[in-house]
Amino acid sequence: MRKYRFRLESVLSHRVVVEDIKQRAHAALHLELAACAAQIDALRRQIRTTMKLTAGATEPETLVRREIYVGLIEKEIERLVDTRRQIEARLETARVELLAASHGKKAIERVQERDFQRWRVETAQAEQSEMDEIAISRHGRKE
Repeated sequence: MRKYRFRLESVLSHRVVVEDIKQRAHAALHLELAACAAQIDALRRQIRTTMKLTAGATEPETLVRREIYVGLIEKEIERLVDTRRQIEARLETARVELLAASHGKKAIERVQERDFQRWRVETAQAEQSEMDEIAISRHGRKE
């Protein structure tokens, strides 16, 4: 019996590698987005903490310094929010690319499955033909 060999195995291997690369890029962007969100949350907590610590302050110098400090933090938050939007856009692009790579791989896998089924049928027919020939030749010798 002959061994099954998929004629597009190299294409399938390439598509698997491409999908893996796209998955890694997508995961890296998820991590980057999570880190950005964590920074934004930390800065917002820092603003709340600063406001609590200086809530009872009445000295003008303390109030001015607090407003300057909180303003700087808010500007940093705005910058990070813009960064987060950019990351989200890149993440959407990476998701679309990953989806396309996955569809490409699955298409080749479907071709492989059909090819394998065809091979099984052809092999079974060839084996049956051999069995028929053996049976006919044995029957011919008995007569």
